[in-house]
Amino acid sequence: MREQMPGAKLEIRVQEHRVCGIESLKPPSSDVSLRLRAADGSNVGYDCDGPCVLRVIPFVVAVACVALASPASAAPATPVKDPAGLCFAPADWIGKYPSTKDRHQHTFMQLSCVGAKLKALMPSHDFKRFVVVQAVESPIEQVGKYLVFTRCKPHDCPDDHGMMIVDTESGALFVGLHTRRSSSSVTQWYASDDGEPSWLPAELLARFSRQHEPSP
Repeated sequence: MREQMPGAKLEIRVQEHRVCGIESLKPPSSDVSLRLRAADGSNVGYDCDGPCVLRVIPFVVAVACVALASPASAAPATPVKDPAGLCFAPADWIGKYPSTKDRHQHTFMQLSCVGAKLKALMPSHDFKRFVVVQAVESPIEQVGKYLVFTRCKPHDCPDDHGMMIVDTESGALFVGLHTRRSSSSVTQWYASDDGEPSWLPAELLARFSRQHEPSP
């Protein structure tokens, strides 16, 4: 709001981000007039002089508030991104099997922020092995800040199994694969986002190793 000397105009312009509200107003003199204009300078159509101003001021403030709140003048809302870059809420998957489908008919490994990383992270034969061949799976559980689940080949779990770990704070994925054939065995870890398996809790690494052991 801008007030000038007698004979001048009192104008109120509606602008984005203007704080709506007036703490105090001085009674205008009889030769003061009021005009409501839009932000582009066009006349909204209300113009009056003298005592009329006192009656119009509440109306003008109300119009300004409505204009500020209208979709046309409001800045577009920006979606808040998860700091971890996750495309899912971890709590929605705890206790569920990775093959469970969400409301979009996606399994856990079909989620955009999981499947794309896995494909980029692992050679195609290991990706297929983990996602398709190792079809026996455990429910997803939470261990600290991590989501964890295991997979293994039917009827051959100790000799062909894997574990996936998701860091819900950084968004990093870790996949461990173990294969034993005759007298040799191979363990391979994959990590996204420059992660290192050595960063994982000893509890999870020990659990992965215990999967190598045949059931009594």
